[in-house]
Amino acid sequence: MTISKIFKTIICSVLSVVYIFIICSATVIGAEKTIKKGVIYKKGTVEDENGISDVNILEVSPSASKVKIVPTLPDGYVIGAQLLSDQAALASRNGMTAIAGINCDMFVMEEDMQVSLGTPINATIIDGVLYNSAHNAGEAKNLPVFGIDDEGAPFLGHIYITCDIKITDDNGNVNSEKSTLLNHNYGTFTSLAMFTRKLNPEHRLQILNYEDNDVYGIKKSSCNLYVISGIDDADNIRAGVAYKGRIENVLRGELETDIPEGCVVIADTLRAISYADKGMEIEFTFSVNEIDEDINIIGSRNNLVQCVGAYNWIVKGGIVQTEDIFKKQSFPPIDYIVNTKTAKTGIGIKEDGTIIAATVDATSVSAGMTMEEWGSFFASQGAVNAVNFDGGGSTEMVVISSGKRAETVNAPTGGGSREIASGLLFLSEGGGFKGYDEPQKDMFTITLISVFGAMTVILIANTAKKFLKKRKGK
Repeated sequence: MTISKIFKTIICSVLSVVYIFIICSATVIGAEKTIKKGVIYKKGTVEDENGISDVNILEVSPSASKVKIVPTLPDGYVIGAQLLSDQAALASRNGMTAIAGINCDMFVMEEDMQVSLGTPINATIIDGVLYNSAHNAGEAKNLPVFGIDDEGAPFLGHIYITCDIKITDDNGNVNSEKSTLLNHNYGTFTSLAMFTRKLNPEHRLQILNYEDNDVYGIKKSSCNLYVISGIDDADNIRAGVAYKGRIENVLRGELETDIPEGCVVIADTLRAISYADKGMEIEFTFSVNEIDEDINIIGSRNNLVQCVGAYNWIVKGGIVQTEDIFKKQSFPPIDYIVNTKTAKTGIGIKEDGTIIAATVDATSVSAGMTMEEWGSFFASQGAVNAVNFDGGGSTEMVVISSGKRAETVNAPTGGGSREIASGLLFLSEGGGFKGYDEPQKDMFTITLISVFGAMTVILIANTAKKFLKKRKGK
């Protein structure tokens, strides 16, 4: 082979390698981005006969180390609403950084329920602390939850939070009572309702008044409030722990009271504990119960350290939930919820335990999906179980940017992010994560290095060519 041919071969080989490297890098990085080892973000489109839909996907494998999945609430309280990006910023502290997040549970938005605005409909547990329960047994049966247990395993199912209460009267008699409501300050109470300082930043209980809302309000004359004091770590109530206190104050015919430090408040609208009075001892224990479709308790879920509410199943036991299945369940509403193409947020679990969080947009350029299409999409991603969260204008996914901020990566319906009640954050301990928007910068670096590499090879080849020519001339 002549020197000229050797030179041409070297140049062609180098350029081919550079070209292939650039093309492959663009394909891989453009299709998915490793935010952190075991955490992948993907952005793409799904096309069907009705159009194209923009989707955002986040995958977290069981092997992802130092990644914590945690629900979030506005400023850490049950009542309220806040941008998901702001909730992520507040969570980025104590060595943890929010690398991604999605919106979650449905929440109270009605204008005539001002004192309850932002209350999540389903149960919320954060780092083992109970924040709120489902509104009633029927909602607990219909509305699934996503959770993480104390061994780090993901959970999708139905839970019902209950509380066993023992009140010792002045004669030493122990009366057993039951509560199924935690930090829900609206609705006709079918049992006693418990309230903690996690209710709102003001630490003040205001039960929705019947005069303001005759559907979910409570009549002032029928409600008694019991302030229970002397409770250890009263701000962080956990399942399976027996708490003891004493009735410090009784407010009969009242809907409002402060919740002092070290206290909880019990609301009684059915006069179930009208015998209770100041000074009586109280002991209570919360339980997180897994239930079946008939609201039978099938096991304890006191081991759930994280839990956030969802709205409905979209894949269950490997089966995509169809319109016929929803009709048999009589949930959710068929026309408005099931068959309407809207923006949606959801989460699913693969057979190997990989967690898939995703959003689909509904904009002028993105069609959105029906509930069955949404389930089919999750199934196509490998989910064997998946649930649907709040959608429409609430649908949002944030992913960490190169500026180390959690930024919105989907296109929210309505053109901008909405303040929401609850979200689910993916937190990273330490560093070692990359921004979702770094592929272009990575591509620039790769291209730059490749060009300089090619130029270096050409220079070496030219030098070698001249050197060989000189030797040949001698």
